[in-house]
Amino acid sequence: MQSINLASVKEFSSQQLVKKIVHDSELMRVVLLCFEDGQFIPPHNVPCDVCLYAMEGEGVVTAGDKQVPLKAGEMVVVPAGQDRGIKANGRYVVLHAVAPRPTPAMHAAANPSKQ
Repeated sequence: MQSINLASVKEFSSQQLVKKIVHDSELMRVVLLCFEDGQFIPPHNVPCDVCLYAMEGEGVVTAGDKQVPLKAGEMVVVPAGQDRGIKANGRYVVLHAVAPRPTPAMHAAANPSKQ
């Protein structure tokens, strides 16, 4: 069993959102996402389920063709096959769990312009 103090892992940058992997296995990855105001992850489609839990602040989650407000204490699950993205409205901390664990090939297929 692994125990993690997420408050001690938080880190912010005015240059880009900070991603901290807090759990990684063959079956699942959990990442702490720390955004400053206006920072975002653009909508993309990876064949994995994703659970987003807002720990602090407020933002907007793209889930398929919907824009869903998500504030501290709330959670949204976006099924595999739907676009997903996040944009911060102020400082924002989100716990992001994804299963199955995404591979580099999955991300490359979801973001062909970055190849």
